[in-house]
Amino acid sequence: MLALVGFDALLADRPGLSGSLQLLGGAFLIGLGIWGWKPSDGSDAPVPTASNAFVLGFVTNLTNPKVLIFFGTLFATVIPADATHAELVAVSVLLLTAEIAYFSSVAALASSTAVLAWLRGHQRGFARTASACFVALGVAACVSGILELWA
Repeated sequence: MLALVGFDALLADRPGLSGSLQLLGGAFLIGLGIWGWKPSDGSDAPVPTASNAFVLGFVTNLTNPKVLIFFGTLFATVIPADATHAELVAVSVLLLTAEIAYFSSVAALASSTAVLAWLRGHQRGFARTASACFVALGVAACVSGILELWA
């Protein structure tokens, strides 16, 4: 949370920085959308082992800043300031259990033979939809950045 406050203060102190970051982020999203428009057929992709898939998913979630922001906001708004240590531990355990149950369910469902076959059959549509969304969001971020720099 403190990092977010510090970043917000940095953006407030340097007016052109926010617009520049929006332009860079928008350009990245546009490039990602263009790159993903034509997906491979997936035949050359290695099939990860269960342990490799678990480690990749775990590390991805730990390093995802959106997860930190979400839980930081959740803790700040839901848990009272005078909560005891035991209450904080209980909430943390409950949230961790819910996360494990959710992601395990998604992994089990997405790895079933029927779902995998359906996903492979619709891979091009998913890739193109995601790519179009990335390009649209990237254009919106670039426009917002340009407007902010011109303001």
